[in-house]
Amino acid sequence: MDSRFLKLEERVAKVEEEIKQLRNDMNDLRKDMQEGFRRHDEEFARVWKSIEAMRKDMQEGFRRHDRLIQELSISIGSLGRRTGKDMERLILNIYRDQLTQLGIDRDKARRFEYIDREGLYGLKGKRYEFDIIVSNSHVDILEVKNRVGEEDIVTFYEKVNSIKPLIEHGYGSIRRLVTVSIHIDREALDKAKELGIECIYGYMVRG
Repeated sequence: MDSRFLKLEERVAKVEEEIKQLRNDMNDLRKDMQEGFRRHDEEFARVWKSIEAMRKDMQEGFRRHDRLIQELSISIGSLGRRTGKDMERLILNIYRDQLTQLGIDRDKARRFEYIDREGLYGLKGKRYEFDIIVSNSHVDILEVKNRVGEEDIVTFYEKVNSIKPLIEHGYGSIRRLVTVSIHIDREALDKAKELGIECIYGYMVRG
């Protein structure tokens, strides 16, 4: 009996030791998990902080862009007809990069003006004015305005097409019609897409 009790006590002691070791392992695992969660939380916090900083930078960039456009619009509004050509050159300069992406060099823009005194293409005395850019026997015709509405798109399209033979006779085939503006109406964009006119602009104005 003594020997059996002794063996039983040894087994109990062994089980208790194993339970103790299991508890230690579980504690270590819990600590490792807590450390992993802590590192995860810290990393998540760093990533979120970076995202917040990026969002604030973007918002500030948008605000600066908005202020620039608003200031430009106010300045343009005060220029009036007297400095209309200067305004157009200013707008072309602002959107130089977008024009370049279309393969248009705004430095090559020249003013096309024609008065139909005989009424060959429409009403007598009607004036046609565009900025044109000639390259490789092709012509890009630009309409530059502070704001473009649907009626402006239609008028631009009709005016160019009414004297298309005159333009192509003097400069080469017309490749594209392009409007460049600070503001453009939503309806104007839809009409331009319908008529195949490219639009470069800063703001779209919803009706």
